[in-house]
Amino acid sequence: MEVMRVYNLAGDELVVHVTDTACWQTDVKAAVACAWHVAPLCQQFLCGALLLDGTEGFYEVFADEDVRLYLLVSTVELSKRLLEGKISLQEEQELLEMARYNAGSCREVLVCVLIGHLSDQVSTRCCAIVMLSKLSMGCEDLVFDAVQNYMDDESLSVREAAVVALANLVENERSARSVIALAAQQGNASYRVRVRVYREMDRVLDKGNVHHAIEATAKLLENVDFFVRREAAARIAKLSENAGEVALAAVSQRVHHHDAGVRQWAAVALELVLAQNA
Repeated sequence: MEVMRVYNLAGDELVVHVTDTACWQTDVKAAVACAWHVAPLCQQFLCGALLLDGTEGFYEVFADEDVRLYLLVSTVELSKRLLEGKISLQEEQELLEMARYNAGSCREVLVCVLIGHLSDQVSTRCCAIVMLSKLSMGCEDLVFDAVQNYMDDESLSVREAAVVALANLVENERSARSVIALAAQQGNASYRVRVRVYREMDRVLDKGNVHHAIEATAKLLENVDFFVRREAAARIAKLSENAGEVALAAVSQRVHHHDAGVRQWAAVALELVLAQNA
């Protein structure tokens, strides 16, 4: 077993005991993550003039007795893994922990890196957009706008990921705009996406925010799509379980709408809400 000294750019020292194994750099990264809350995906080490890439053998680095590694915080590996679509749940949790302990510029850098990958291949966009929603604290407007931009993506998988991201924003921020934006996607042109919206709404809505969802859903009674109107009527009834008065008020506004189709589905919704709350 050898003693390795790791330094960060602030000059802090971390002593790590390592052994000659194929995963010795992984062990060092784990120790650094535990001590300084830097995700392994964002760690890179400098040993003298050598920038380690993770493939170096144990004694390639331990050629001298006094080995010192200098920690560089880098997003190169993170970007590579995003492009490959191979970020594991554990790695995601490590990134979130890094953002929690190193708020401010660290979180902003991660957010910017993720946004930079929203124009890449489908698997990368899906991964990046969901991760973005979990890092929104302090960057709420930036993340919300980024997620909204992909609600009508050409890929249904990306749209579904954006729906999950919106639901995460509802869960994390409890903001009215996120609830309204999520509920509005019940009018998405894709039935597959709408089903995902229903599922996510059921996951994140509660008594404190359901009234925003009801009002946004009631607006869909005016949608030009017959199926969206029909689904909206049924959804309002379901959402009204803990907010009957809000639902009745939202639907009643459309009972005398100038469009006969809107009046028809408003009447249906009204009947369903009354039955739900009888």
